[in-house]
Amino acid sequence: MPVSKGNTLVFAMLMATSLAGCTSLGLFQTPEERVQHRAQARLDALLAGNIKKAFSFLAPAAREATTLRRYSSKYAGVGLWRAVRVNSVECDVDRCDVSASVTYEMVRPRITNTRARHEVWIDVNGEWYFYSS
Repeated sequence: MPVSKGNTLVFAMLMATSLAGCTSLGLFQTPEERVQHRAQARLDALLAGNIKKAFSFLAPAAREATTLRRYSSKYAGVGLWRAVRVNSVECDVDRCDVSASVTYEMVRPRITNTRARHEVWIDVNGEWYFYSS
């Protein structure tokens, strides 16, 4: 059976849609892209005050070794945060170094400042997690 131009176009559109779906699911992302997305999501959760969601990005062994309450005490100052951004990600096989920045507002004197953050992310069974030292 001959292939018409219409069938070829429909097939090409279906393939493009399928590939776009795979990309949005992270199937074709590099480790750097996946970690950048997860690190930004974690920082955004902290900025929003959603400590429970930020805690979910913690490596499984670290989550077992601490409590949500203890983890949240490390981030008591997030209420002063005004903006967060992942600047760069560099990965080896199972570890990524993340450079980020947090803009916060000091109460007295009323000053806004931006500070660099360094984070380590590790691969645990194919998923990337924040490694808290």
